[in-house]
Formats: sequence, structure tokens, C-alpha cells
Amino acid sequence: EHLMDGSGETLIKLINRQVDRVALQESARQGGTLAIHVEKVFDEFNSFGRQGNMMRSTATNRERNIGMTIGVQNSSQGRLVYGDLYYSAMTENVI
Repeated sequence: EHLMDGSGETLIKLINRQVDRVALQESARQGGTLAIHVEKVFDEFNSFGRQGNMMRSTATNRERNIGMTIGVQNSSQGRLVYGDLYYSAMTENVI
């Protein structure tokens, strides 16, 4: 219930950061790339509020065999949260 109004934004950031940290540590242990692909799924992505450094994080994770799938109701919501240019660049990078 707290995610829909954006009040869970900090919690989502902490969870995402922890998932990234564990995955990146494991990829380092395996020589830089995970042997088995890992996919992070963010449904209702825009309701989480703005997540910082998404393009850089996605690029770093992709190099290590970690993907990200985002679910959105429509692109207008993404542009509202991230701005037109950033959202366009991010989704073109992610998709």
C-alpha cells in the first residue's frame, strides 16, 4: 500500500541496492560474469518513484549477465517520473 503513493521509494532503493550488491559480488567471485543469467523484474515500475542511476546500473549489470525487466502501464507515467529525455534514453537502453 505504501508503494502506490511513493512513500515506499526508499525501501525499494535499499532492496534494489542490496540485490545488486549480492549479484555483483557473486559475479566477481565467478570471474566477472555470472554463469547463469539473473533477471530483476520491476512490475509497476513507475509507482516506485525515481530510482537514481538506472542507466548506469543497467549497463553495469548487463556486463555481468544481470538483466532488468520493467513493467509499466504506459510511457506517460515514466516520463512524468523521470522526464522525457531520461525516460526515453533509459527505456531504449533497457528494452
